[in-house]
Amino acid sequence: VTETNARFATSLAAFSGFANSSEHLVEAQEILAFLKTRHYSKEGGLLRIAATGDHRQVRARGADYAALLNTLLAVYRVDLDPAHLIWARALVDELLQAHQDAPGRIKEAPRSEQIGLLDIYSTSMIFGDSTWGTIYGPLVRLHQLTGSETYRETAEALRDLQILSLTASGGSREMVHTDFLGSAMIPLADTIVYLSGAPESPELGAMHRILLNPAYEAVTVLHLRNPLPPGIVAPVASTPTPSARVFSGGERRGEASSSADLEKLLREALTGG
Repeated sequence: VTETNARFATSLAAFSGFANSSEHLVEAQEILAFLKTRHYSKEGGLLRIAATGDHRQVRARGADYAALLNTLLAVYRVDLDPAHLIWARALVDELLQAHQDAPGRIKEAPRSEQIGLLDIYSTSMIFGDSTWGTIYGPLVRLHQLTGSETYRETAEALRDLQILSLTASGGSREMVHTDFLGSAMIPLADTIVYLSGAPESPELGAMHRILLNPAYEAVTVLHLRNPLPPGIVAPVASTPTPSARVFSGGERRGEASSSADLEKLLREALTGG
């Protein structure tokens, strides 16, 4: 099942970044390669379950898209491979076209397969695994990287529906949806770091390692390349010299050429100092 594989790969990517484990990163990359080979086709889109033997394939549900988008951005954070961003954009556009019937109203099944589905809003949409809660973070990050108003509007609609669901429960249920909780920090931090320089550069590697600290999970990262992936925009151009330029709230906070300088800029950006 795509969702299960994607969640496992996300965990592997997070651990590889925290522990600097190339072995776990390779395993996460292999899962992505498997999903792209066996669970996706340009003609039919993403699948939840691939066809095997006498068993027919099953088209992806919203939870599959949400989990896989989360994985692509998590793995990109570690290996900076722009192919992940390209696939993420294609997947989110495919999801919104096939599963969304109103702003923020992403259904689990594609519209062509919806039979007698009712519009029910309840805490079940954000407690435990949920398409809405899981996809909120990827939509926010993709809006930051592309400037797409569609992504912003969808993310904000999902946020409002989830907050409405929370308040409707009267605070009687503990919030356990960690995907949504963690993602809520991204727009609050509103910070992007643009990296320049060759990935194998020791200076860039040291700054990149700072960004993999869990304390900076809410910070969005983009490695500037020529050209950037389609649809990805940046307010600065890449430079041959290793550097990290920090933007917060759309304003430039400074430029770092060392890990110590970058950590100082990040602390200032995230604390308003």
